[in-house]
Amino acid sequence: PDYERVNQLNDFLSHHPSESSDYEKESKVKEIFSQNSVSQHKRKAMSQKGTITITNAEIEAVNNIWEDTDETTDMWKLITSGNVKDLENALEANPVLAHIRSSDGRGPIFWAFEHRRQDMVKVLRRHGVGHNERDKDGLTPVDLLDK
Repeated sequence: PDYERVNQLNDFLSHHPSESSDYEKESKVKEIFSQNSVSQHKRKAMSQKGTITITNAEIEAVNNIWEDTDETTDMWKLITSGNVKDLENALEANPVLAHIRSSDGRGPIFWAFEHRRQDMVKVLRRHGVGHNERDKDGLTPVDLLDK
């Protein structure tokens, strides 16, 4: 996310911690993250300056939205391609992508384990992605190694 959207999300979460329903919170998160973002050039410059960060609350909010989007499709393609540099560049420009999940509850860490992309697992772990999350079938990313 760009700096403005991160601030919007932080502001919303800090002012609506309990009085909003999960649906309202998820709707607001979707609205914030679907807004037009700053240019990729500006976002990359912000990232290089260390100004693009995501909080635990943002990670939790994103982890609770399970839907198939252009972003989940792009991340799946990126992970299955095996191009680590492209993954690093994508996460540098938009760190929230490391935490998105598709409608089956799986996300980049699941796909990296499933395709045995250990180098990508390391990149995702550096971005704070855990490997204990469960998908809709109750499987963790590590469980996919047994398949």
